[in-house]
Amino acid sequence: MPLVRLLEAELLLYFSAGQMDTEKVEEIFKELSYLSTTNSLNPGSSTALTRVKYNDLHVDYQHILSSKAKRLRLVDVLTKKINILSLLPDSSGGDHVRAHVQRKILVYFLLCDSDYRKKGVLKYLVDEGVLGPAMSPEIASFWSCQDKLVHMEEFEKLIRHLKVCFYPIRVIDQRHGHTLLENHLDFCLSKLPRYYSTISLPRIQRLLLGSESRVDIEDVLFKMVTCNKFAHEVTINQISGYVYFGEKCQKYGEFDTHVKKVCDAVDLITGLQATAEK
Repeated sequence: MPLVRLLEAELLLYFSAGQMDTEKVEEIFKELSYLSTTNSLNPGSSTALTRVKYNDLHVDYQHILSSKAKRLRLVDVLTKKINILSLLPDSSGGDHVRAHVQRKILVYFLLCDSDYRKKGVLKYLVDEGVLGPAMSPEIASFWSCQDKLVHMEEFEKLIRHLKVCFYPIRVIDQRHGHTLLENHLDFCLSKLPRYYSTISLPRIQRLLLGSESRVDIEDVLFKMVTCNKFAHEVTINQISGYVYFGEKCQKYGEFDTHVKKVCDAVDLITGLQATAEK
């Protein structure tokens, strides 16, 4: 039974007591490879739900959990998962499967570094109604800060919450914990030009990291400049310890305004929930 084998693979991926049995995992994926999105299936040869489950797990393995996944590229995972959900017809009755994958998309979005492709993912989350009352207060609170500079302590608080309510994060954090920290810093640094034209590295440290020393601000900034992640020129003066941003952007561009509106809506929902609970 394909579903039984997929559940076995999921247990191996996320709940292995020690080292994951990659040989067994790859054996299962190879056995069920006919479910891949790259293969055409005859009508009735598989349910859409099983196919979505296979591809969801396979993407996690290939891009996050496999020993071959040297770099964590969550934005690639996000786009693939959205495409996977297109396999699920509205009439399939797979609301629970859709909700599970959409929850992954939401969490991975929050853990992703800055990337222009996130615009499309945000549109998907809004259009599909993923953002709303179903979000936990902790996730809603972190989401509402998407247009702000968020201190590392808030990010670590989110990770602690996810380890309790979102089981994949335990293995992801174990394998890619440092990258997740860098992703958070990358996303926050991408917002600095909205507020500063010049800022010192020590001030950035105080604003975003405090006493946190596991991540090097200058190193992350250099990677971002190399990858052209800033809309305008950025200069790092290593002698003075200052960062200079080029032409000052408007505080909120078109995409940022969209993000701000969504964040404000989440704030409102969270406030209403808190009032109702009193």
